[in-house]
Amino acid sequence: FIRVLTATAHVEVLIAAGRLFEAGQRARRGLTLAEGDSDPITAVVAEIAHLRFLAAAGDLALTRDRLDSVLSRTRQLHLPLRALQARVIWCDALQHAGLTPQAQRERRAIVRMARAAPPLLRRAVENLTVGGNGHESEPNRYSHELDALTLLRIAHEEDDDRTALERMLQVVSQYAETSRIEIQSGNPVIASA
Repeated sequence: FIRVLTATAHVEVLIAAGRLFEAGQRARRGLTLAEGDSDPITAVVAEIAHLRFLAAAGDLALTRDRLDSVLSRTRQLHLPLRALQARVIWCDALQHAGLTPQAQRERRAIVRMARAAPPLLRRAVENLTVGGNGHESEPNRYSHELDALTLLRIAHEEDDDRTALERMLQVVSQYAETSRIEIQSGNPVIASA
């Protein structure tokens, strides 16, 4: 599970850096690693990373196929937050493709589902911009959003692991407006959309 999580986090970083070829290789590696894992949630995590790659590459037909697979699996495993995460990626892809009416319909459905989501996932839904030419909000896309790159930068700026973790938790706490943070082992439910 940890190797799949590492591969999927790497996919997000590579996409954010514009290195799609390498992101595709990492996404495929995550799928391969998930095949050997007995936990079915591992496969969902890997499929969502692959979905993110396909959406970033602009292949809407394959993205839709992967989305259908993820949604089917999340229904079987009762993972509504993973399904919501996948639908956020799909909505963003529709918007970037200039398919505004479809993106608007998807966003309306997502907003209804996000009411029960944790704060970071809810914010990702709120940050979906639907309208215009599909690219008008691109330059400031991450300006008000906590993303994996911000946390990775914080982690690398500190020499001491404990200090890095404390700084990262402080940033997450401020972003999510929490009064308390509980630490659990496992995969985060949302990353940058």
